[in-house]
Amino acid sequence: MLKNGVAKVNGTELYYESLGAGRAIIFLHGMTLDRRMWMPQFSGLAEKYHLVSYDARGYGKSALPGTQRFSHAEDLNALLNELQIKNPVLVGSSMGGQTALEYSIRYPQAADALVLASPMLLAWEFSDIAKSVFKSIEQAVTADGLEAAKKVWLDSITFEQSMKKPAVASLVTQMVEDYSGYHFEKESLNKSLEPPMVEQLESIKVPVMAVAGQQELPDSAQILEIIAAKIWHNKTLLLKDIGHLANLEDPENFNEMLDEFMSLITSWGNV
Repeated sequence: MLKNGVAKVNGTELYYESLGAGRAIIFLHGMTLDRRMWMPQFSGLAEKYHLVSYDARGYGKSALPGTQRFSHAEDLNALLNELQIKNPVLVGSSMGGQTALEYSIRYPQAADALVLASPMLLAWEFSDIAKSVFKSIEQAVTADGLEAAKKVWLDSITFEQSMKKPAVASLVTQMVEDYSGYHFEKESLNKSLEPPMVEQLESIKVPVMAVAGQQELPDSAQILEIIAAKIWHNKTLLLKDIGHLANLEDPENFNEMLDEFMSLITSWGNV
């Protein structure tokens, strides 16, 4: 049975949902999305694992940021402590992948493994294509307001491949429409990492599987190459005919890859 709650941690409130029993997998959503992006994983994997998804600060049903700088990774750590979950496997998409990497840097080996789908990196120098998307959003907010900016975001290359599948398009559109828009209108209060994240990836000593789609921003493939070069025990895959949201666009394949990886890390002794 699906359980839900609100954890009052780190001076904020984080809404979470959990399902199943067994080894814990924590799902971390992408920017402007929320915990609902992991519904295909909840329906497909709950018989084998304890699944937890939550809305990051500023998203979904969780509280908006206040005036103090914060870290999504520190919020995650506080949530795990509140839920008494130790050594989970972290599965993150885009911004959520960035959070998983940051968590492993700030809390070495606190997670048993990471599964990253089109992960971002803190302080990443985005491609010109990505910069043009963000600039268009900024201009739309200023000229026409939040709803116009959301439309620009939904129409961007980020979701182009996802929107070809009606069910995925419907869910993504609903999540973006429900998004508070906070990060479109406010300056980021996310804490930085020093040295920068890209210079600390070699400190991550747990197994990592990272995937990205061929049909999305070039940044994701570039980041996969960096992960392959810098992280000790990794598996990277560039997925054909997939865009930015691999877990939604091809959930059966994604669930199978995740399940196989869970078995693999157990054989490596990370339990």
